[in-house]
Amino acid sequence: MKPPVKSKPCIAEVITRLVRGGAQEGTLLITERLLREGYSVLLVYGPGDISMLDRLPKDNPDLTRVPIPEFRRRILPVWDFLALIRLTGVFLKYRPDLVHTHTSKAGILGRWAAKLAGVPVIIHSPRGSIYHETYFKETVLKLFAFLERWTAKFTEMIATLCESEKQDYVRYGIAPPEKFTTIYSGTEIKRYTQVRGDVEEKKRKLGIPPNCPVIGYVARMTPEKGHRLCLKAFQRVLGEFPNAVLVLVGGGPLETEVMGCVGQWNLEDKVMILGARKDVPEILRTFDCFIQTSLWDGLPRAMVEAMLAERPVVATSVGGIPEVIHHRKTGLLVQEKNAEELASGVIEILRDPILAQELGKNARKRMEEVFDIDASVDKLFSLYESLLKKRTGAA
Repeated sequence: MKPPVKSKPCIAEVITRLVRGGAQEGTLLITERLLREGYSVLLVYGPGDISMLDRLPKDNPDLTRVPIPEFRRRILPVWDFLALIRLTGVFLKYRPDLVHTHTSKAGILGRWAAKLAGVPVIIHSPRGSIYHETYFKETVLKLFAFLERWTAKFTEMIATLCESEKQDYVRYGIAPPEKFTTIYSGTEIKRYTQVRGDVEEKKRKLGIPPNCPVIGYVARMTPEKGHRLCLKAFQRVLGEFPNAVLVLVGGGPLETEVMGCVGQWNLEDKVMILGARKDVPEILRTFDCFIQTSLWDGLPRAMVEAMLAERPVVATSVGGIPEVIHHRKTGLLVQEKNAEELASGVIEILRDPILAQELGKNARKRMEEVFDIDASVDKLFSLYESLLKKRTGAA
């Protein structure tokens, strides 16, 4: 008996960990849209905060969730081999028409498993370039590049978040330029542009003192996000605005270290660490200035969300950030690792409400043009369909 003909292909979305970050948010948004379009979706994920899955329908017969407990961010040969075996078994069982991997570990193991299982179409989204010593030493990067080159040979397309990410991969010889496409990771615009509620009441609930300038940073506490640099810049801001408050949103592996710096530098009364939050759109509205202190980055999702919320942004000019922040038009760009310039930018915004308002409005307009989730997903789905048609005739 022949299997029933599927009206839509089965798409597997694979990500290493369920932590609160841009890659995970983007992957879940893609999954939501796939289900709305009638696709069958196989969502494969590693350990983390499974409450993030609450946004997905629990009773949709087109959604299959498969946790991979062996997924780890670090290179651990035994665990990685077990993850590869489990992934291969998953793909053999569910027979997806296309596998789309997200982030580096899922990208290597997921693509090799898909290859071993005979999946017709394989694409990958790095979700941020690792090819900087902010992450690893040069010897480790060369090892990753070697693995990526071999894996790219059977990858149909690599979808990068920004042009700078693509340039990194081409520079390391991962694949020729024609194997890359840039698709900005869209977001739910209305969630940040149509926020209800009183800002002062939100400040009161968060414990933010009234009538004080609020500088905010929303980011996972990881090495590339530059939280120490953020604190150093804030110290300089306090010289001009002694009543200012810094609000840090996001957890992560460096949270203890960041808290230690706050105590060591006697900033306990000036820095609020809120951890991971689900009410980020409301919190963003309490900020007078958003600061992005990345040492290296792709396109920080929280920064895009702050710009949608019309927050004036001061950001380091790294990675894909200059692709969306045009200096003195949609935000202020400063040199990387430069606490003085960061502080000067924040101080200028706090001193000049007219400039702050203009930057915020221009930023929102720019983000609405570039980061609409429907436009981003439409572009991704067009890629899916074209590759499926080319390889299998399934679309």
